[in-house]
Amino acid sequence: MARRKRTGSMAKRLPQPLDLSATPACRHFGVCGGCTWQQSPIAAQRAAKAEGVAALLREKGLPDVIHAVHDAGLWRTRNRMEFSFGFKRWILAGEPEGVDRSFALGLHPQRRFDRVFDLEECPVAFEEAEQLVRATRRLARGLGLSTWNPVEHRGLLRQLLVRKGLATGEVLLEIVSDGSADAAVEALAEALLREPSPPTTLSHARHAGFADMTPPNAPRTALHGPGFIHEIVNDVRFRLQPGSFFQPSSRAAAILAELVVQGVRSRDARVVEDWCCGTGFFSLQLARAGVPSVRGIEINAAAIEDARANAMLNNLSAEFLVVDIAEHAASGATAADCIVVDPPRAGLPAAALAALVRAPAARIIFLACDLAASAAQLSALVAGGRQLVRTELVDQFPHTPHVEAVLTLDRNL
Repeated sequence: MARRKRTGSMAKRLPQPLDLSATPACRHFGVCGGCTWQQSPIAAQRAAKAEGVAALLREKGLPDVIHAVHDAGLWRTRNRMEFSFGFKRWILAGEPEGVDRSFALGLHPQRRFDRVFDLEECPVAFEEAEQLVRATRRLARGLGLSTWNPVEHRGLLRQLLVRKGLATGEVLLEIVSDGSADAAVEALAEALLREPSPPTTLSHARHAGFADMTPPNAPRTALHGPGFIHEIVNDVRFRLQPGSFFQPSSRAAAILAELVVQGVRSRDARVVEDWCCGTGFFSLQLARAGVPSVRGIEINAAAIEDARANAMLNNLSAEFLVVDIAEHAASGATAADCIVVDPPRAGLPAAALAALVRAPAARIIFLACDLAASAAQLSALVAGGRQLVRTELVDQFPHTPHVEAVLTLDRNL
């Protein structure tokens, strides 16, 4: 089977599905940079993902058995989407010559991060997302608002974040601006709230930096509602603010939680640490499952504040610490039977990885959203005396070459 050039990204290492018999469901297929595997039936997509992960594990000298590729749904699965405003609109096929291209709100075309096309539909997002994008674009243009120019580093509107609690029906919308004209953003917000289906809460974030992504701790003002929404996964309720990390698919989140809980309980672990715990997602799922002692470790103080609030919201007992992982391990406080690790895409920092290698825990459950980036870290754990005993994949991003891996490593006896 033909393979892409091998690079550090898992998405670029996977074999392309050869079966191209499916009809793309989205009108923007071929232009949009996302969901590029829509022409392949889902079975072919998942076979390619399993093959690619198995090949990478073999390359690292690890067992290549994939126990399952779990189905997290095909369409309307995304509970969070971030859209871009553009100062130069990508002209779509069939549009007449001379049309205005000075304003856009949507997504980037393939390999063109300097352009944005006007999005009309997105079948992987929740339905209200499409309505909110169309309404925001219409109203912002009507108000004559400018959009961000990354070359000249100016322009008011930068991103539009939409988020939904699929179990609660609550919808969050956040307008990201450069912070230069709050009154103009407030006028746009007021107009959006007069639309037939306004969001539950509406927030304004200010971001004038060079980076495209809005920092989680960007200054924010709630213009309507409490500034957060709720989602429920496996009977645990979570408060989600605009900058809170949460799995982008609630169904995938439920599957990941079940796999982690099963992995902990099958080892009969009684003391569990959740490294990179964020807002407490896995910690609280474990507490709900009856694990006697759960401790979440996270360096982001705002995330820990959310985690503690979520624990109180659910009347669950879990301890949350704001501390660097390596410092926590060096203090001698790590005495867990099992450690759950859900690191950033690039994996753990070197000091944290060294601490994990030395940790006495009998079991490590390692989650990887980009296995190629984490493969060397898995090899280090194996070299440090652990054995990879189980690999599960969760197809959180169907129609793309991305896949989530849950890897269980036990200490050699």
